[in-house]
Amino acid sequence: MLRHKHHTEPLPRVQPLNHLAADWATLVVPRLPADLAVQAAQLGAFQRARAFAQPTDLLRGLLAYGVGLTSFRHLGAWGVLTDLADLSAKGWCTRLRSASAWLQWLLKQLLARRVSLRYLTQRVRGRIKLIDATMLARQGGSSAGWRVHVAYDLLAGQLDQVTVTNHYGAESLQYYALTPGDLVVADGGYGTRAAVAVAQSVRADVVLRIHLNSFPLEQGDGQSFDALGWLQHADGATRSVTVWCSATRTQAGTTLTSRHQLRLLAWRLPAPARRAAERRLQRKASQHGRQVSARGLFLAGWVLLITTLDPSIWPDAEVWQLYRARWQIELLFKRFKQLLRVHTLRCRTEASATAAIRALLIVWALVEDASGSLQQQLQANARPAPATLPGQAPAQEAVVSRWQVDVLSVDLVRQAVLGHWTWGRLQACLPQLQRFVVSHPRQREHQATAVVAWLTGVRRTPARPEYV
Repeated sequence: MLRHKHHTEPLPRVQPLNHLAADWATLVVPRLPADLAVQAAQLGAFQRARAFAQPTDLLRGLLAYGVGLTSFRHLGAWGVLTDLADLSAKGWCTRLRSASAWLQWLLKQLLARRVSLRYLTQRVRGRIKLIDATMLARQGGSSAGWRVHVAYDLLAGQLDQVTVTNHYGAESLQYYALTPGDLVVADGGYGTRAAVAVAQSVRADVVLRIHLNSFPLEQGDGQSFDALGWLQHADGATRSVTVWCSATRTQAGTTLTSRHQLRLLAWRLPAPARRAAERRLQRKASQHGRQVSARGLFLAGWVLLITTLDPSIWPDAEVWQLYRARWQIELLFKRFKQLLRVHTLRCRTEASATAAIRALLIVWALVEDASGSLQQQLQANARPAPATLPGQAPAQEAVVSRWQVDVLSVDLVRQAVLGHWTWGRLQACLPQLQRFVVSHPRQREHQATAVVAWLTGVRRTPARPEYV
């Protein structure tokens, strides 16, 4: 077996392939901030031109790790084949961790400079932010992983804010910078009185799903509101009522108490959906060794929302329609994970995982830029809906598939980052690739090599098996 030793003679220099970086230079580099190199030096990502000629080369390598390369060894071999950098696997890992702050700065710059689309209604004074978080699992099947907190601009159809924490970082509005006029739409994980207080403190509105067990409600006189009795006397599928809540939050070491007027909206699930919700509740209770109460079964058949929106501007039906649009952030998570193949992270430490996630999010920001441009062009060239005869239902307008456009955009960005090489290039780089493809010496023998050596007569006696 070959051992890793320092070469006594320098390896022959392979002819560089400058055309491999053509797509990167024309499609990606122009989209980057002008002060990228200055920030790379200030944030400790690029101190001097040694392994890399310039900061954009380092960035390209870090993004390549996020768009499909399987390991740091793979990244090292890719760097040799593209003539980007001849760096060891450990060296690439070190560069990734040291560039974490720089990647965070770049991600914020890419998200902050976007221009939101013109608002579709004058009732919205700020952005409609769909807020949720998704988990990226740790390699090895451990329950611990990393949580990515995301705010999605509904009208612009793009990421708005992103924060990465470990699995202890619970869902909360504290990770987002809200501005006056913003409208936050979120699921039950954010349905707390503290979330209402945080949003109202900056004059932002909310539409949140809640659970009565964790969200006590009050009447106007401060008495407790009997939400269960109110639901039990419901005679329709939907209803709403004005309620209040008291909230306590901490700001700059000071405890602040506030009281907020809300609108409680209730929607009775259809029978099939109600039965499915009851089965989920019973299955979850069985897993934890608990019994489901009659109150819990009854509440499983309802969806409850609270909102601070003015009912004279936002009727109940439109609030429900707005909450249904929250599904778009779930589709974003699905596209992000499936198209970038990032359900599980290969990183073992929090520092490496945080940097890797930031690199992935930069890739996705570039994908969204390309996807938005493509979608506008395709929608402009879409065929108009065919005319219908009198009395017939109007034909549906042609809609461009966001999923398929993102598929093409991911391929575009991936090709621009990874480049390509030929068989001849691979053959020429074999001396430099040995350290990435040859195993390290180990005490346990390599089974496939040992068996083949025994069967072909190179070694007569097979090794003693440790187990069968």
